[in-house]
Amino acid sequence: MIFKFCDLCKKKINLTSLKCYDCKANVISIKYNTNIEFTDYSGSIILSVFDNVAEKLFGISALGLKEMK
Repeated sequence: MIFKFCDLCKKKINLTSLKCYDCKANVISIKYNTNIEFTDYSGSIILSVFDNVAEKLFGISALGLKEMK
């Protein structure tokens, strides 16, 4: 999952919005926020993976993924 993120106030923004509702800034980034489940014979664990780690795992930036849609 990708989301828009205000660089000034650090809050999530709706993907269709062009500016932040809280601080009215136009400084917006696209970031990853996803969950990955690891499983083996002893059980499973779900991890939250954020932008830098997810980019390394998927091999593409969040902005690149959004542009592919």
